[in-house]
Amino acid sequence: MVPVTALFFSVLLIGERLEITTIIGGIMTMIAVYLINKSHSRQEPMD
Repeated sequence: MVPVTALFFSVLLIGERLEITTIIGGIMTMIAVYLINKSHSRQEPMD
């Protein structure tokens, strides 16, 4: 969530332009993190 808030504050405070490539990259990153965490939660613990 840090990159999302950093992006929000950069747009709000210093007038950074929000481009479509930035949005698409952020969405792809969040999907990847979700998929990785989802696959790790399904695995059986090893003894």
